[in-house]
Amino acid sequence: MRLYFIFILMIAALPSMAQKKMVPADYSAITGIRLPDNSKQDKRGLSVAAARVVLNDESKKNKSEIRETEVFILPSEKASGYSSDSIINALEDKGWEVMPLAHDNKYGWLKKGDEFAMIYFSTEAKATNVYIGKSKTRPVFDNILNAGKDPAAVKTENRTTVQNPMPTNTVPVAHGTFTFDRTNWDDGWVSTIESDKVVVTKGNVKVYIYFPVQHNDETRRQGRDYYWDNYIAKQFRILSKQYQDKGEVMSAFQPPYIEGKAIDPATGKNCFLGFYVTTGSGIMYPTLVVAPDAATLWATFPKANDLNNSDIPVMRNYNKFAIAQSDLAGTWSGGDFGAMNYYNAYSGNYQGMGAVAMSDEFTFNADGTYSSKHSGASGMVGNMQTYSQNYKGKATVSNWEIVLPNRFGGKTSTYYAYFEVIPGGRVLHLQDKQYTGMTYALVRKQ
Repeated sequence: MRLYFIFILMIAALPSMAQKKMVPADYSAITGIRLPDNSKQDKRGLSVAAARVVLNDESKKNKSEIRETEVFILPSEKASGYSSDSIINALEDKGWEVMPLAHDNKYGWLKKGDEFAMIYFSTEAKATNVYIGKSKTRPVFDNILNAGKDPAAVKTENRTTVQNPMPTNTVPVAHGTFTFDRTNWDDGWVSTIESDKVVVTKGNVKVYIYFPVQHNDETRRQGRDYYWDNYIAKQFRILSKQYQDKGEVMSAFQPPYIEGKAIDPATGKNCFLGFYVTTGSGIMYPTLVVAPDAATLWATFPKANDLNNSDIPVMRNYNKFAIAQSDLAGTWSGGDFGAMNYYNAYSGNYQGMGAVAMSDEFTFNADGTYSSKHSGASGMVGNMQTYSQNYKGKATVSNWEIVLPNRFGGKTSTYYAYFEVIPGGRVLHLQDKQYTGMTYALVRKQ
């Protein structure tokens, strides 16, 4: 469970505020779309500031900041017939690509050329609230922007970057119940699987992508030293251990990086180790580089000890393996939950908790057919709105892609698909190629 605490103004809780800045509106200046009759724009400073905070709470997850913000109050769907589909159609007619967020489809990224904006759309009984914010900076989607492309079609597009690796070919290797255990990337790296990690190799450099470890009081206290001292030091004969902290004495500003000379027991040869551990949501993600010497390590990873932009942890993007039809047989499920506490900006009084919960389940059958169930609830706790959707059809599966017909509105959806290896199994990742913000992370049900 992820719990987000944020102090924002509850616009709906201010009925006594003067309405002099509630003005008629027939279009959005940011997106250019037309609005239904009797729409109003809320230009009150506090209302706009509150909406900007709501949008920024989501946009910051993609390392982007929302500045210019519009707040609209539209007539209810019942009164106007203007629904979420209406606004999506209007945006697409204006050339915007709409990318709903997987964890909350009331939010979505908008993209047109090099322009980005974020939208929030909430349908209530008496009105529909719409917030639209223009992004000051280009959002960072990790693999999202390139994930919708055919790997073969972008063979040379990302040849020098590790942020968006693309496979050139995939070799079937029988291992357990899965078809593919090796991925050859177009930049020369090769991913293979071991019992406790994924190993990515290029030339005489190896990167060990260790499986995540749950944080506890001891791991938090020791920080970067915990995994080095308790795991790395037991796998290698450590000859030296040093930090590259750039003179920082405060732990908060020290990169979670350790390096040192060692002897690799697998070869009996000297090597140089560079270790970086990231953390998030109570989990630590350790990544180790094994190079023949320090010069080779730093030539391959020149930002190894960067606090915010190290090029070692992004190597975890290479934990990806192709799929086959036979790998999918069974039921795969996933879901998420998030909550936010609201407080009145004037009184500080608690206004309640807003929450969103969702569940997704895909069943793939041996004959190639599929079915999926999607359900969830969102809104203020005690007054939440629910939804339930069911789809089925004939799935088409290739190495890095799944095509599913009869999705929302009867449309066919094409997904970028891959497996991520985890302890004891694999996670099936699906990302809609058209609405790239729509993603699923699924595990096989036992």
